[in-house]
Amino acid sequence: NQDKLDNQKANLRLATDLQNRYNIGKRSHNQTGYKGVAYSKDKKGKPWWGRIGYNGESIYLGCYATAEEAAQAYNVAAKMLFGEYADLNDV
Repeated sequence: NQDKLDNQKANLRLATDLQNRYNIGKRSHNQTGYKGVAYSKDKKGKPWWGRIGYNGESIYLGCYATAEEAAQAYNVAAKMLFGEYADLNDV
């Protein structure tokens, strides 16, 4: 449940350090409201773009007309790459 103070046995699972990092939420400096989504005023028509980090690489997910579409693209990639450890956007 991502509450760092809620360490009840039911909320814990075995995971490697890498798997735990998959579950990190949106960064505080992200102003889009979605993890893995950014805005570029230079891209006309589809100014929202997505990216996801995996194994030290940044994977570009494409440009989208809305932030929600980019967030959904992030969710699809996160499920594929991180499985049950994915921290998904609420879209």
